[in-house]
Amino acid sequence: MNHVDDHNRFGAALHSKGDLDGAIAEYRADLHLNPTHVCAHYNLGTALQDKGDLKGAIAQYRTVLRLNPTHVSAHYNLGTALQKKDNFEEAIAEFRMALHLNPNHVGAHCNLGIELRKKGDLEGAIAEYRTALRLNSNGVHARHHLAIALRANGDLVSARKEYKKALKLIPKTSENDSWIESIKSALRELAGAMR
Repeated sequence: MNHVDDHNRFGAALHSKGDLDGAIAEYRADLHLNPTHVCAHYNLGTALQDKGDLKGAIAQYRTVLRLNPTHVSAHYNLGTALQKKDNFEEAIAEFRMALHLNPNHVGAHCNLGIELRKKGDLEGAIAEYRTALRLNSNGVHARHHLAIALRANGDLVSARKEYKKALKLIPKTSENDSWIESIKSALRELAGAMR
C-alpha cells in the first residue's frame, strides 16, 4: 500500500468488521505517511474509543480539532469520551460547541441533557431532551432520559407518559431485557406514587 488513503480505507473496513487492532494499525500507518490527515486522526480516535482507550481517543479528537476546529463529530465524540471519564464540564462545553456548529445534532442534545441533569439543571435537561425528540420523535434514549428528568422534577404524570412511549420504542431483544425491566419497574413505582 503506497497511497495514504488506502490505509485509512482499509482501517475503516477492518473497524466495521470489529477488528479494532487491525484498524488502529492501519490508521497509524496512514498518519505515519500524512500526520495531518484529519480523517485518519478522527477514525483512529473512534477506534481507540471503541476499544476503551479514552485517553488515546481524547488525544486524537483534540488533534482533529486543532487541524479542523469546526469538525462537529470530533466535538461530539470528544464530549462523549470526556463524559465517560467523568469530566462533565468539558463534556458540556464540547456538546455545546457541536450544537453551535450543528443545532440539529440529536445526540449532542441528548448527551448535553444527561450532563445538565447530573449537575441538577433539570429544566435545562428537559429542554435538551425535548429538542432531541423534536428532531427525532423515535429517539428512545432521549425519551427515556426525558422521563427520568421529568420524574426527578416532580412531573409524575408526564414522566409516566414518556416511560410508556419509551417502552414501545425499545426493540424487544434479549440484550434490552434489563432496560425494559428497569422502565417497567419505574412505571410500577410511579403508579404507586400516584395513588
